[in-house]
Amino acid sequence: MTYSSVIYKLDRRIKKGKNIGSTGNINFPQKLPFETLADLMVRGQSVCFKDGNVENENSKRIVDMFKRKSYEQPTMAVIAAMGYLEDESNIFSANDMGILTIQRGEMELMTSGVIPGNEKVLWINEVCRSLFNKEKVPRSDGPIPKIMAQAEEYARMKGDKMIFLMVEKNPEHGDGNVLLQYYSTGFKGKGGYGYVVIGEDSEYWFMGKDISINSIAEIPQVPSVMETVVAIEDPVVTPTPAMHETNIERFETDLEALPEAGGIKPRKSKRHRRKLRNTNNKSCKSKKMTSCCPHMIPVKGKYMATTKKHKLRYKGKTYIIKTCCPACAMSMQTMARNNPDKFKKTYVSKIEKKALVLKNRHTGRVVQRAPLKHSKTIKKRKRKKKHSKSRKHKKGGFGEKAG
Repeated sequence: MTYSSVIYKLDRRIKKGKNIGSTGNINFPQKLPFETLADLMVRGQSVCFKDGNVENENSKRIVDMFKRKSYEQPTMAVIAAMGYLEDESNIFSANDMGILTIQRGEMELMTSGVIPGNEKVLWINEVCRSLFNKEKVPRSDGPIPKIMAQAEEYARMKGDKMIFLMVEKNPEHGDGNVLLQYYSTGFKGKGGYGYVVIGEDSEYWFMGKDISINSIAEIPQVPSVMETVVAIEDPVVTPTPAMHETNIERFETDLEALPEAGGIKPRKSKRHRRKLRNTNNKSCKSKKMTSCCPHMIPVKGKYMATTKKHKLRYKGKTYIIKTCCPACAMSMQTMARNNPDKFKKTYVSKIEKKALVLKNRHTGRVVQRAPLKHSKTIKKRKRKKKHSKSRKHKKGGFGEKAG
């Protein structure tokens, strides 16, 4: 099976992806609406991430992600590779598909402060391979080498010398250690893209690759021969002091002094913690500490402002949380229901008698207090009214002498 690939650059003005480069035999459309690109990703993620797209939530999430403005860590491009057993005229009928997105974001913001620096760099996200006819598709490395090579090509087109990705340590599907090896030196003959760990926190390994000195070369495809990808690494030139112009280049020299299994640890520094605020410039402590979303990534150091209340069932109790959008609430509800231990590690800072104290999953900072839902609120109101009447009576009401 041969694979064809395409890069769609996202144009937020017309809300479409523009075909800026493709390889292979397929005649990909020149433009695709955001909704169509989202549907393509949803089709793939229904297989690789087991996402059911309940009430169209995943589609909405992806379209919203495409619409992010330049200061909101925007998605820049969608890269896909497809293989067909028969009809190649329909992009929704591929038998094997790989897809990923390219995002641009500040190093410090994307790594939650683990790696300092305000330089905006490119990040590979949502890497997904979907086999729709597993029993019929020949065994091979599939479409992933294609899209990884195209991601590097896109970064070079944009003038970037490095490209980055995150590997979740405890993913819902798959093994974090296998993925780490897959993206670095390779696992069981597959992968081996030359990425190195540049930092880590409790949830992720942050990996980077210098694409000015590393390259992925593809072997020409031959019918009935397994598709092969060879990683070629040129000798790394020892940087001179004049080359240390960016934070990223400084990290490369730090890597040599680290243990083999380790990454760059966060450097402890004494600094004054500023007041946490949301995107409406309100303190996270306002509105009884419900103004900041614990799920969404902060924008320019400000947490997303909450808009709506949702019920969250966690360990037999129901709490009231507030998020910036229904998609965030659904993600939290699903994790709390299916994996309470992971939910606790990701979101819970402290469990109080009548509330959950929640932290933002990206920064680890406490941003919200989710109160316990009470079923006897009406009785409490009645009791308060009775109490206020008795106080009025004592001050000199019926049958009492004032003073």
